[in-house]
Amino acid sequence: MKVLGIGDNVCDKYIDSGMMYPGGQALNFAVNAKLGGAFAGYLGVFGDDGVAEHVQAVLDDLGVDRSHCRQYHGENGYAVVRLDGNDRVFLGSNKGGVSARYPLELSASDLEYIAGFDHVHTSNNSYTDGILGTLRACGVSVSYDFSKSWGDTARVQRICPFIDIAFLSCSGASAETLTEALGLVLKSGCPHIVATLGEDGALFFDGKTKYMIGPDREADAVDTLGAGDAFASGFTLEYLGRRLASEAKYFSGADYQIAVMACLERGTSFARAACTCLGAFGHGTRIV
Repeated sequence: MKVLGIGDNVCDKYIDSGMMYPGGQALNFAVNAKLGGAFAGYLGVFGDDGVAEHVQAVLDDLGVDRSHCRQYHGENGYAVVRLDGNDRVFLGSNKGGVSARYPLELSASDLEYIAGFDHVHTSNNSYTDGILGTLRACGVSVSYDFSKSWGDTARVQRICPFIDIAFLSCSGASAETLTEALGLVLKSGCPHIVATLGEDGALFFDGKTKYMIGPDREADAVDTLGAGDAFASGFTLEYLGRRLASEAKYFSGADYQIAVMACLERGTSFARAACTCLGAFGHGTRIV
């Protein structure tokens, strides 16, 4: 199984401890997939500062392919974070640094590279909305993490025709708001929707039925940063494994509910692991 994260990478700078940890939705997806046993690549934009150097070194140590990444002069993406108990609080960021100034433009070589993967994952912070149609044309399935931007109706309508799985962060949303969000994503063209609900667990919606999994009561959380990205990685790996094993006839027949719940359970397992370390997946160093 080969998966690719395309888009954002950052270091999360923890002001309380003076440490920074690699992160970013697309990068976290790739790293968690690699830790979960997949061949994983990351395609994104780096600066040329100490933050970029650390993120690149960690990817190399973990064996995540970054052969098609770009690098430009300037600040790498970063966010400033503090912990409130075991919950992360974002205090600000440089909005992606060089990634915002140099969004990805895919070359013929990039397209050939992407076509060699089974699945691509990207996000609302990745500056990739304009290339989703190109990604789909590569013949890969595509997932997109809206995070909390699912309230932007125009954006949802632009993106959903090009993606197979939408991830929404809906912690604290009312039942009515959640239902409206799921309906909008489905009507806009995305057939599979996963909503993480914080202390209420998570759900999968296929347009007909909502499948729920409760909160993980066994988790001994140190830091919740990156848990949603880890959930997306675990869910997607299980989804892909079952889809590929059934020759693309995923979620069919009598085993449908079993398959759905297996995906939700693996997502929960990945999220639990992410909560046991500082940062999205550890690998911290002093802030530079």
